[in-house]
Amino acid sequence: MRIKQIKKHFNSAINEIAEHPQDYCFDPERDFTRKRKISAKDVIKGVINMSGSSLKNEVIDMFMESSDMPTTPAFIQQRDKLKPT
Repeated sequence: MRIKQIKKHFNSAINEIAEHPQDYCFDPERDFTRKRKISAKDVIKGVINMSGSSLKNEVIDMFMESSDMPTTPAFIQQRDKLKPT
């Protein structure tokens, strides 16, 4: 399988999960219902792509192109909404 195909399948799977975050969070009626700086898709991609740096540096790397960078505690709060499975 080529790298482009793997990335396509990876992004497709993340998009599918992000379209229905209520199936993967602790409080489906409240979690990921509002538009925030960090979406469910951003959290999932961020956790999967972490490289072992400090969380602050990971957040900077994830949102380096964004003019409105979220804080590390904001990322933690969003991450804590997701079930570990």
